[in-house]
Amino acid sequence: MNKSLSVRGTVSYLARLLNFAIRDGADEVAARLVEKYGTLDILASVGAHALLSVEGMTPSAVNLLKITAALTARRITDGFAVGKKHTEFEIKDYLSGLYHGTEVETVYLILLDGEGRTISTEYMGEGTVGASDVYPRRLLEAAIKRGASGVILAHNHPRGNGRPSIEDVNSTERLTRLFESAGISLVAHYVVSGRVVDRITLTSEK
Repeated sequence: MNKSLSVRGTVSYLARLLNFAIRDGADEVAARLVEKYGTLDILASVGAHALLSVEGMTPSAVNLLKITAALTARRITDGFAVGKKHTEFEIKDYLSGLYHGTEVETVYLILLDGEGRTISTEYMGEGTVGASDVYPRRLLEAAIKRGASGVILAHNHPRGNGRPSIEDVNSTERLTRLFESAGISLVAHYVVSGRVVDRITLTSEK
């Protein structure tokens, strides 16, 4: 799609939404927001103070944007069924919704049965893997307790580049060996930053 058409479509959609909260000049405000933040996905993760700094934005308009984004995220997470084998696209979409509004590094573990179907999603705590209260042994214990045959690990980068770091790759390699020692497969490890969800590729997979 032509980029200019995509931008105009985003501005038009945003203007229609803002019309409910801004009496005059919703089109101009929408254009400023898109010029500053680029996409709706990025806009959804911007803090309220930053949004209010955009000329023409009002507290009610900020609240409207946040509520709309939260409802969209909730719709995504509610549609992620237990007992089903999900595609990678569905998993990434689910994770982007799951992490919506999360402003600190947080770790989740999706547990899978022997057929690759979802058993549950477990909140493992705040911090990076191996730091804070999210220790590798705790991840393994959660998987064993629920009788998981496979796991999908996810953590977020709430402020910064969504690309996996070298430490992310190294921790994934260590965790792969740890889970394998218990007969459990680490199916994937994802890094989430807004709507961007990257799968960590191990050195052995390149």
